[in-house]
Amino acid sequence: MVGFAIDKTKEPKILLCGYASKFKTTHLWRTADFFEFFLIEEGDLYIEQNGERHHLKAGDYFLTKPGSEYGGYKKSNCSFYFMHIADNGYINMDIEGLPYRSSFSSISELSIIVSELTSYHRKEGAQNVITSLCNSLFDIIDFKLKEESKPIIDNREFNKILEDILFSPLMNGIESINKIAEKYGYNPRYLSSLFKKAFGISFASFLAKAKIDKCKRALLSTDMKIKEIADKMGYRNDYFVKFFKKEVGVTPSEFRKGLTAKTEEFIKDANFVFVQRYKTQN
Repeated sequence: MVGFAIDKTKEPKILLCGYASKFKTTHLWRTADFFEFFLIEEGDLYIEQNGERHHLKAGDYFLTKPGSEYGGYKKSNCSFYFMHIADNGYINMDIEGLPYRSSFSSISELSIIVSELTSYHRKEGAQNVITSLCNSLFDIIDFKLKEESKPIIDNREFNKILEDILFSPLMNGIESINKIAEKYGYNPRYLSSLFKKAFGISFASFLAKAKIDKCKRALLSTDMKIKEIADKMGYRNDYFVKFFKKEVGVTPSEFRKGLTAKTEEFIKDANFVFVQRYKTQN
């Protein structure tokens, strides 16, 4: 399955971003030179593009293609988030393979990100935050799309290892595949192959993503100093700041200052993308 490819060397340009509550009409017809992104929170939205009709429901997202006429083919009744994203190369599309529509069981983390973009896209000096939010939005969508196509590993011991990693409050002792393998009595190469099979990435990449997620939560939900968070993750403070900026797009302090509007809602609803699937298998 081909997923979204975003060029992180370019800055996304959000032309318009908002939330349509209780939308009870037929969507207008137009041919736009930008992408329009829909994220349906509730109800039914009816969109047609290139002669193909789409009945969008809660949990669906839809991305229009620039240069193609689209609009409503019947009256809708729904609430949804929307974004107009400039076609400046930030989003790279494989026209034949791009899954420009899909449905997810939970859109909590996606809706929170789009809601934050609604707040920041018109603010001066907020481009770093906007870039970070957009990167996160499409990274999560891409992960969810690819996750659906992966085989589920029916291995209770492996799932227990995942739970221990994902729910561990302190991760400074989780540093290498060799240490994890020794703790659980696995051959390191075999354990590494399980991670590759489950996620399509190496254990090191998986661990980095898990640590970044925990760092984000700590930055949003606690008043811990950045150095304290770095220590808990097993990083030197100077390296942690560089690593976080490379992965997220902004420094830890910029992330904390820029994303505080919905902290309580984020901590309550934004489940870590790896957790949901494996938590229900045991």
